[in-house]
Amino acid sequence: MALGERVPERRIPVSVLVPGDDHLGEGPSWDERTSSLTWVDIRRQSIRRWSWSSGDISTRTLPRDVSLALPRADSGFVATQVDHVVLVDEHRHSPLATLDDANPHTRLNDGCVDDEGRL
Repeated sequence: MALGERVPERRIPVSVLVPGDDHLGEGPSWDERTSSLTWVDIRRQSIRRWSWSSGDISTRTLPRDVSLALPRADSGFVATQVDHVVLVDEHRHSPLATLDDANPHTRLNDGCVDDEGRL
């Protein structure tokens, strides 16, 4: 295709997988082990998970804005909240690291896990 040449129009069917009412939903992550989709609603301070098998959506609310939630190898999630990295399980969340909490402009955002399991 030459520079400036128009790309032929293609129609790809799109549908909503999980209807939602998130205030600021971000960071979708598919977990092959559990066949579930995880994402965060930053403004509602929550981690959301949709199960492929049941169609159910579960929500785990945390005490601060949450910007990332990725499934851990054993269970639960590693999540980021403003300037903290936390471990989240069914009943609690535990701080793992604090980053530059003296700077009011620090805000952790998006992330991923590499092939070695590092955030």
